[in-house]
Amino acid sequence: MSVDDVIRHGAPTLAGLKTGNLFPCFFTSRRELTDQLREINRVLVPRGLRLLPLRLEEKRVLLYLYRPDRLSRDLSRREAGRLLDRAGYRGGDPRACLRELCRRLRMG
Repeated sequence: MSVDDVIRHGAPTLAGLKTGNLFPCFFTSRRELTDQLREINRVLVPRGLRLLPLRLEEKRVLLYLYRPDRLSRDLSRREAGRLLDRAGYRGGDPRACLRELCRRLRMG
């Protein structure tokens, strides 16, 4: 994974056009991935963005680049709440929804 991957795949979110982007990336070691995520988030978080690994496979990771404030706003909408309820997500808390999404992705 590199900063170039984040820029290329996350451009709509970085530009403020979308709440978030999901994209896969390859990595060489978990330690290196953790270090890269930490370094990238040091730059992103003060700018209102986060990069979160949702699912890890052997040498591939599914990343979610998102704007937490916009995700919170999006999930607080009535239509989103109904959709989340039907899909088995409880409440519109973004952190809880992301944890549940990670759990589901790990289960396959």
